[in-house]
Amino acid sequence: MRALGGAPVLGPALRADAPAPDAAIAPALEAALAAPLDQAVFLTGVGAALTFSLSARLGREGDLRAALAGARVVARGPKPRRALRAVGVAIDWVVDPPRSGVIRDGLLARPVAGSRILVQGFGPEPEDLTAPLRAAGAEVLVLSPYAGAWPQDPGPARTLARAAAGGALDALTFTSAQAASQFAALAEEAGVDAGAIARAGVLIAAVGPVTRAALERAGLPVHVQPDPPRMGALYRALAAALERPPRCGRPSEAAAISSAASEGARAGRT
Repeated sequence: MRALGGAPVLGPALRADAPAPDAAIAPALEAALAAPLDQAVFLTGVGAALTFSLSARLGREGDLRAALAGARVVARGPKPRRALRAVGVAIDWVVDPPRSGVIRDGLLARPVAGSRILVQGFGPEPEDLTAPLRAAGAEVLVLSPYAGAWPQDPGPARTLARAAAGGALDALTFTSAQAASQFAALAEEAGVDAGAIARAGVLIAAVGPVTRAALERAGLPVHVQPDPPRMGALYRALAAALERPPRCGRPSEAAAISSAASEGARAGRT
């Protein structure tokens, strides 16, 4: 965002890379490796990497590699592609744009009844992807090696909410639905309701439709949503919106662009 003239202010509402305990996810990996896989879908780079580290800890990395070698491997966008290539896994389809709906429609373009499909998820099961596959007769095995968690220090997100409600920010950016929901909860803990942020005139940007829906459920209006739903496109769209006539009398060239995305992200990126 700095390259586009913004001044990022970070307030993570989500720790996005908290690994799940081995005991909680090992059964899902064992179930996936119990029989040959027909397809394997990796939704995130962090999840792909953690899946391999889990298999190594359990002594099943060789079995996982063999299973993937015999399956059609799908990567949702560049991040899981990079993670899979880093461990030497051949990829059959890199989904672009990286949307679950594109994956769903692509998988259902051929018969899936009786097939075994591994889906690497995160947090709640991605039912928009898995439910149609099961309805079409596939055996869907979901492995979620990590889950979004609350930030280790919620203070910056609460400060961000107060700044937004007080008119000190020009924009808020959100790159996941869980971050949006947790930001709203942390704002409430800080004594800031969604209505106060909306009334302050802060421009709110969501990376895609799922994140947008979470923000709107929390009472936060969305003004910017890029197409395709990628972070680079998000910031370009946001920069363009901030170049329009100044909002609330604040000069757009002095915009403070906040992030309520996740811990561990680089400043200016989320």
